Amino acid sequence: MWDRVPGIVAGPGVVVPGVHVEYLPQHQPGPRVRHPRGGVIVSVGPKCVRWRPYAWDRDVRTPLDHMRVDASSHLDNRAAVRAEIAARRAGNPLPYAEWTAWSLTRHLEHAAAEAANQAADEARLTWDELPDVISGPGIVVPGLRVQCLPEHRPGPRVHHAHGGVVISVGPKCVRWRPYGADRDVRTPLDNMSVDADAHANYGSWIRAMRASVKAGRGLPAFPAWTRWTLAAHLEHAARRPARLARLFPVALEVATRRALTVRPSATRLPLPTSTAGRVIVIPCGAAKLSRPAPAGELYTGSFHRACRRAADALARPGGTVLVLSALHGLVPLDRVLAPYELRMGEAGSVTGEQLRAQARALGLGHAREVIVLAGAAYTAAARQAWPHATAPLEGAPGMGYQLQRLKALREGRYALAA
Repeated sequence: MWDRVPGIVAGPGVVVPGVHVEYLPQHQPGPRVRHPRGGVIVSVGPKCVRWRPYAWDRDVRTPLDHMRVDASSHLDNRAAVRAEIAARRAGNPLPYAEWTAWSLTRHLEHAAAEAANQAADEARLTWDELPDVISGPGIVVPGLRVQCLPEHRPGPRVHHAHGGVVISVGPKCVRWRPYGADRDVRTPLDNMSVDADAHANYGSWIRAMRASVKAGRGLPAFPAWTRWTLAAHLEHAARRPARLARLFPVALEVATRRALTVRPSATRLPLPTSTAGRVIVIPCGAAKLSRPAPAGELYTGSFHRACRRAADALARPGGTVLVLSALHGLVPLDRVLAPYELRMGEAGSVTGEQLRAQARALGLGHAREVIVLAGAAYTAAARQAWPHATAPLEGAPGMGYQLQRLKALREGRYALAA
């Protein structure tokens, strides 16, 4: 939504040349100041920002505490209008993030804190889940686990999995073997990324989560390189060959062994290491008990109860029913929660990155069958963790139709999409 200005990303902690800024309301200059009240950042110092007012040929220096990001200049107007219409229909406040009111000083403090937390998380996490396979920035070699980027995943007519193992790497494409397949697939390097879940050491991941909770920080995030495309990895490796020299001999040795074990057509590569059955996600609700209670009992609204009855009917032996809380994220039914007031999409609600981390911590990150019984906002949030999730309530035009569909699901009269 914050991508109107080409090449400039607006968000919490982003204060770089090219970002549009404006005075905070309480620091607006007096009538004798002739330059416009907004402009574009030229450079950022420890105390002041140098910026060029609109339609001016000179720069101005202003204290960081007196300026903020001009959010309206960075909005994608079409996305903003759609978000505003959806918010008004749902009775929610307008979807302007809290950071749009921060001063530039607050942005820089946030960026410093995030950098420190990310460095601490990267120091605690290791990437050696698979024996002898090294994963890291710039490593794209046979044996590496990869996956299609969400925006480049093949359509429903393609029957192979979205992830697999690298067989060979070319200048433009990667040849890889999808999980459970006996044939290779060629995909452009720009369409694939490293499957960080498959390479993360979950012992260190759990220790990092505990350390973050103990320190009062958010859950640790995967390093930024886990979101690079394979093309970006190869560009990084080309720029820093000396740093990776000690890693590549091991990786090439692994490549040789892997080539001998995965190439025959009769060999089938293993599926992701997850034994999770069907996962059913239901939303939280505004109506709650006035006391702490397990998540399966806390919410008392009629829509939540209808979703819960349908989820219980759809749950298979070995399946899992989770509540998607706007504040707490993915919550098992037996977890005790205190009452709260927060809707999905409001400031402070759970993020997609937190949901993905919670799904991995619950051992459900690779769940094959995920059903989301919820409205549009909660379905979009759940698909941050499981992009392949099925949403039976999609397309139902109103609450009455959704309740009818939930009843049909409960009674077995509605067939789930394959």
